[in-house]
Amino acid sequence: MTKEEARKFYEENEKPKVYFVRYCKYSFTFSGNNDFMKLTLCYGGNADDIYRYEIDTAPIELPKDLDSLLDFYSLVVVENVKNGDKYEEYGQ
Repeated sequence: MTKEEARKFYEENEKPKVYFVRYCKYSFTFSGNNDFMKLTLCYGGNADDIYRYEIDTAPIELPKDLDSLLDFYSLVVVENVKNGDKYEEYGQ
């Protein structure tokens, strides 16, 4: 899917609850899905980033728009569960 399609899909559908799932090489990965959408987010990339970020077992709060996700996370993957269309972009 294109960025515009992903933006519209993200903003118009119910967002999944997204939780911390793993840490690998200075990057935290979060993931969640529901009946509409699978969302994968990565934060970090270097040691300076991860030491300023706190991990919690509660779901993370998601912004209303896709651009805000891209401004904060180093990788954003939005997938339409119904048809398998996917959008992936490296942020920050």
